This record gives sequence, structure tokens and C-alpha cells, in this order.
Amino acid sequence: MILIVFKKSIYTGYEFFSIGGRNLLLLGTFLSSVMFTLLGMIIAMKITSLNQFILATVLVEIIAFVPAPIKLCVSFLPSYR
Repeated sequence: MILIVFKKSIYTGYEFFSIGGRNLLLLGTFLSSVMFTLLGMIIAMKITSLNQFILATVLVEIIAFVPAPIKLCVSFLPSYR
């Protein structure tokens, strides 16, 4: 269970942005926006129509966003060692 209280800075479980606070959030936002912008430009250079662009970006988004929910689901599974 993760409990986040911003007024008293009480964290239970994983600490929320414990390394750099707001700077880590800004850095992650900047780097992810650069990554997705560059991926969009790379796709756009290889595509000839808008329909192909939309289909290609959907595939790239699936590949980019699926690992996070999988990691969340796997981390909540009990470990059988």
C-alpha cells in the first residue's frame, strides 16, 4: 500500500520522487517529451500518408506504454521462491 500525504511529507511504501523532488519530475517530463517527439519525427519521415502515420504511432505508443502497467502488475504478485 502506498500512502502519500503532501502536507506533512509522510510516505509509506515507496518514497515519492525521493531523489530530487520537483527537479526529478521536471527532468522526467522533459526527457519523455523529447523521446516521444523524436519518435514521432522518425515515424513521420518514413510515412507517406496520414493513415499510415496514425497506425504507426499507435504501435509505437503500445510498445512504449505497455511495460509500465506490466511492471505494476508483476510487482504486486506474491513471489514464490
